Amino acid sequence: MSKDLQKEFDYVRQAFFPLWDKKAQWSISEITGPYSPHGYIDDKAKVIMVQSMTPGQSLRVLLIHEIAHAVSSLSHGKQWQDRVERAAQKAEMAGETSLAQAVREEIRLYNEACTAVTPMAGTVYDRIKAACLRPSRPSFQQVVDSVRREFGLTREEFLRCFKRCRKVYEEAMHPSLRRGKSRT
Repeated sequence: MSKDLQKEFDYVRQAFFPLWDKKAQWSISEITGPYSPHGYIDDKAKVIMVQSMTPGQSLRVLLIHEIAHAVSSLSHGKQWQDRVERAAQKAEMAGETSLAQAVREEIRLYNEACTAVTPMAGTVYDRIKAACLRPSRPSFQQVVDSVRREFGLTREEFLRCFKRCRKVYEEAMHPSLRRGKSRT
């Protein structure tokens, strides 16, 4: 991990979430790869993982986004949006108006996505099938986590909305299980 990433993480933690993680139990890690999300958190291991990027406003927005998940909720619902808004207010008070605008845009995009466009089941199932094509042979949980993050859903929300996930995964991983195929 780069020193710049650690420096940005420390800055965002202190400037926008000063009461969070007083014991410094959380860490930051870089992720790479063609299927990597921009960022996500592992709340059990207390690690925030972000895609490699240069320090600056985009990285700060991403860190605010992910730390807000750690502080409030794994979904992009009201709790998360309220916490991100508080970070935007702090940015504004510190004179970082462009950062405040970018953070508010993040809220707007997720709010709009949640109210205007619910992911179509076909799109979700196609993403599951594509994730199964990875050479690493991902587990069901890995596929679910990868796809659900694209749509900003918790695991519970995702599985409740898309009940055929397990079947789609199994058929993608084992094509012989598809209807009409022999099971030899």
